[in-house]
Amino acid sequence: MKFPTGMLLFPLLASAVLHSTNISTALAPPSIASLAQLIIGTSVGVRFAGYSIKTIMKDGWLSIIIGLLLAAVALIATLIMQWITGMPFGPLLLVFLPGGAPEIGVMALALNIDPAMVTTHHMLRVLFLMVGVGLLTQRIHQFQK
Repeated sequence: MKFPTGMLLFPLLASAVLHSTNISTALAPPSIASLAQLIIGTSVGVRFAGYSIKTIMKDGWLSIIIGLLLAAVALIATLIMQWITGMPFGPLLLVFLPGGAPEIGVMALALNIDPAMVTTHHMLRVLFLMVGVGLLTQRIHQFQK
């Protein structure tokens, strides 16, 4: 089986194991975390180059609605998992919020939440989605034959 983003997934899993077993307790210095936020923010911002404010406002409402719906689902999942596991609310919410692995990892660093736990959970979620969608499409194709 081919793993999506294996070059990112396996180091994250290794980091998660090392941190969860207290073999490593290393954290990124605040200056490096700030630089990472600046780079990621800039890379997101430049994607809007060439767009007019009118276009952004016209299409932005759908993004806001989808973002609010996903945040509501994340909040519900967080409350359920907090009730089941007793883990703190903040890290669990960050684990369930939608977003890219780099952005979530930087947010974890900025909020002093273990980035290995947050990013690993995110990558596993992506892996399960990719495998699930692959199996689902395979079933659909079999059903159509």
